[in-house]
Amino acid sequence: MKSQLQINSYRAYKALIVLTVLIPALALATVSKEQNWAFSVDENTKFSIDNVNGDIKISAADGDQLLVTAKLKADNEKDMESLRVDVKESDGEIIFKTIHGESGGWFNWGNSNSGEVEFTVTLPAYVPLKSIGTVNGDVEITGIKVSTQVSTVNGDLELNGVTGNTTLDNVNGDISVEFLSFSGSQEASIQTVNGTVVVYLPADASTKVNAETVNGSIRASDFDLKASEGSFVGSSLDGKIGSGSATLSLTTVNGSIKVKGT
Repeated sequence: MKSQLQINSYRAYKALIVLTVLIPALALATVSKEQNWAFSVDENTKFSIDNVNGDIKISAADGDQLLVTAKLKADNEKDMESLRVDVKESDGEIIFKTIHGESGGWFNWGNSNSGEVEFTVTLPAYVPLKSIGTVNGDVEITGIKVSTQVSTVNGDLELNGVTGNTTLDNVNGDISVEFLSFSGSQEASIQTVNGTVVVYLPADASTKVNAETVNGSIRASDFDLKASEGSFVGSSLDGKIGSGSATLSLTTVNGSIKVKGT
């Protein structure tokens, strides 16, 4: 027959097991909500996003509507209450900005807010992306036919089926860009610090190519271009595809660079 001490010890043991299982479950619990916006736009409209934590996905669509979905997520209700998306229209530009409480900012210094916002956007291909930025998150853009400016600190950038002038800045992450056309007065500046750069160009591309890396290789054999190896470190390439009318500048510190045909 079990003593009262044994019974109490068994009950305490069972309670400890339940508590051990419950704590991870509570730690994983999150709160979330979704917000949606719709705008009528034209050729004079510009679009920007200033995000802190979260991915951004933008794709071209027919019509004259700009549709934005923001999925807000946080670890608890308190963080969710201080997380919001501000929207402003000024001089033909529609600007979305994520706010993380009173101390929120570009790097969110001094703020332990767990909030994250994931943006999904569809808009006409003719609307310029004036400034698309996030600190922690990936950015994916498809089908935009005009100028595009994108930045992130920790995340990958992927652009598919784009044209127009393009400026891409990254710190920790890879960059991949597929251009539908690249000629004329078109310009692209693509740089990261820790990551690879891959650019896909059509067979009829016409551009000057300048590429530099400190720790990594450069390959552009699809267009019969060959890089020069540095005496100690680094590689560089100065070449021309077709008549060389456009300008393509590619830079990374730790990573390889590839220019490939589509």
